Amino acid sequence: MAEQVSRSEPKASEDHRGGSRSEPKASEDHRGGSRSEPKASEGDRDLDIVLGPHMSFEGLLVLPKPARIDGRIAGVVMAGASVWVGATGVVEADLEADTIVVEGSVRGDLRARTSIELGPEAVVSGDLTGPRVIVAEGACVNGRCRVG
Repeated sequence: MAEQVSRSEPKASEDHRGGSRSEPKASEDHRGGSRSEPKASEGDRDLDIVLGPHMSFEGLLVLPKPARIDGRIAGVVMAGASVWVGATGVVEADLEADTIVVEGSVRGDLRARTSIELGPEAVVSGDLTGPRVIVAEGACVNGRCRVG
């Protein structure tokens, strides 16, 4: 009599060896540690470009996709999507993007096509221009604000 063998496909929570694995949560990085999420629009939650805390750049920086800046930038930043300046980010540049979220330090003018959001630890020396500007309690702004 022939023995019947049934084979099942591994579940999403199983690795290719049949063992279980846990899916990282949206608030965890690839090492399992927690990370902050940008408060930009839902479509920009997946950041394609990250300038880490130990990196620096000087000159014209063109960012075609959503980006996070945790390092140092000097010059001009032009983005086709959202830009998030993390708590360790130091930007000495004019910055233009769809959505700008600042939790670090910026010295330069911010121009957003959609919105600008300053977190409670943000320090900005420059003008803010955009159709929507949100400033959290504790944020410091030294410049003019043009909304509309």
